[in-house]
Amino acid sequence: MPCAVHGSRSDVEKLRKIKFVDNEPMSLDAFSPTTQLDLNATLANLNGDAELLQAIARIFCEDVPPIVDALKHAFATGSGIGAVMHAHTIKGMALNFRAEPLTTLSRRLEIDYAKLSNCEREVLMLQIESACNETIAELKREIGLN
Repeated sequence: MPCAVHGSRSDVEKLRKIKFVDNEPMSLDAFSPTTQLDLNATLANLNGDAELLQAIARIFCEDVPPIVDALKHAFATGSGIGAVMHAHTIKGMALNFRAEPLTTLSRRLEIDYAKLSNCEREVLMLQIESACNETIAELKREIGLN
């Protein structure tokens, strides 16, 4: 049975909302619909250096979209190692801001890639892409990036 991600638009929208933890679907309420950042903790980790926080946020906003594209390409070409590597990179970058659900989703793909079905991997990639976009939007809004 083919993955519904390749099906109709409504199938894709349904799949984007599915959350998986330990191979079990989670409640749709498990993650907030918006990104949660802890910029105060990030700033504290940077010894209050607001310019450094802005620089790290700018790097995230510029570097993450191509990494997401590389993740999707790795999956499309069957490179599990590449997909795991890119998920690990996204997770690490998201951890700088304690960005949820992005950190959890990326960690899930990184750790459980081999155990997941192709459909579950594709769903996670869609969710990671969406969470990246939400994180970028929130960073730009909160830090005042253009």
